[in-house]
Amino acid sequence: PSHLVCEMVNYRTGSRLRHVPYKGNAPAVNDLMAGHIPSMCNNLGGTLPYMAGGQIRILAQTGTTRSPSAPDVPTFAELGLRGLDAGLWMGLAAPKGTPRAIVDTLNAALVKVMAQPALREKLARLGATPLDPGLAAWRERIRLDRAAWDPVLRTLDLKAQ
Repeated sequence: PSHLVCEMVNYRTGSRLRHVPYKGNAPAVNDLMAGHIPSMCNNLGGTLPYMAGGQIRILAQTGTTRSPSAPDVPTFAELGLRGLDAGLWMGLAAPKGTPRAIVDTLNAALVKVMAQPALREKLARLGATPLDPGLAAWRERIRLDRAAWDPVLRTLDLKAQ
């Protein structure tokens, strides 16, 4: 969730951004535009239309490079805050113990689908940048995310709900 990005900023900078729970992206963006909240952490897809309309200003984006959907918005790293590669990602998972042949078949289908220009263009319009769908790349992505997020999550004393 996007509010965890704010927690990562708090962790890395010692700041005290406060999480205000909302029932969805739209009410939070509305309150931001109305000046009821001073800032928010959100995914690009949920804020790009408002930035394009001049209703909000995106100050920075996570990730190691600027999104093609928001090339004028600097990354946190460019602004001096390193270690905030907190991009949202989605992947296809299978239960542990799934036969390798099935995993390979699913992965081959995913690679084929993700190579389609129409899908890549649609994802770009939503602020999403497709990553390498190969299995080794995903294992490395998960390893890096665990290393970055585990210490942050430990400081939050989160409870299962």
